[in-house]
Amino acid sequence: MKIVFFGTPAFAAIILKGLITAGHEIEAVITRVDKPRGRKGTPQPSAVKAYIAEHHPEIPIYQPKNPSHADFKDQIDAFTADLFVVAAYGHILRSHILEKPRFGAINVHASLLPKYRGAAPIQRAIMDGETKTGVTIMQMVLEMDAGDMLQKAEFRLEEGMTGGQVTETLAHLGVEALCEVLQKLENHTLSPEKQDPSAVTFAPKIMKEDCRIDWKRTPQSICHHVHALAPNPGAWCEVEVRGERKRMKVFKAQIVPKEETGMLCVGLSGGVIRLSEVQLEGKGIVEDTALLRGSEISIVF
Repeated sequence: MKIVFFGTPAFAAIILKGLITAGHEIEAVITRVDKPRGRKGTPQPSAVKAYIAEHHPEIPIYQPKNPSHADFKDQIDAFTADLFVVAAYGHILRSHILEKPRFGAINVHASLLPKYRGAAPIQRAIMDGETKTGVTIMQMVLEMDAGDMLQKAEFRLEEGMTGGQVTETLAHLGVEALCEVLQKLENHTLSPEKQDPSAVTFAPKIMKEDCRIDWKRTPQSICHHVHALAPNPGAWCEVEVRGERKRMKVFKAQIVPKEETGMLCVGLSGGVIRLSEVQLEGKGIVEDTALLRGSEISIVF
């Protein structure tokens, strides 16, 4: 099947690779514009662009600032693909795009719809302490993540799994589910299922203020928060190091019976949390034991 693929992060790159491996023809790839990163703000390509540039430079790449804008319409109209496939692209697509191919547009969404519609389904599910999640392949409509469901694949969430780990696992599940959908689409054997509007929940984008650890929460909730945001963008707090207040990211946390010497522990009203993998601003990621050997941390904010 001839496909135009829309996607941006590593999740999307895994799905794109799966489509190519399965033998589908990729007419073009649409990804977001290069984003400034690092202290110098050097523009860096998306994971999707980097993958295509390294492994399939023959596939055209487009990076419109807004794919629904009139100045990109001629290019959309020029595509001859049977289907548009979207995975974590990051832009809203208007009706003239969704209706262009003969099979329309389908989306690989990292939740078990109708739960967790929105930009951050994986992180929000982990934050909420869900015990399972998954991927849903759906037909795209103008309303966000509201289209008919074409295929689902479930995945059990184990305690301590990070957002990064779950993202990679769900991407591979998404490839399998997507390829099944494409086979059914070609055979005209799809059975779309409507979403239950009474079961809809939302997963809003993770903002900077969402990343700060709230020590008023329960220990379990804080651990979920830390793991959901690891490795990126990373949950953070502030610590006092030799009288100076600094920001510290936390990537692993667990509930422990009591505070232990040589470990970075925080005592809360509901228990004690050990911050076992951390990154002090300007430093690398280390275990708490290594951090405490080189820094005098007196207070955690």
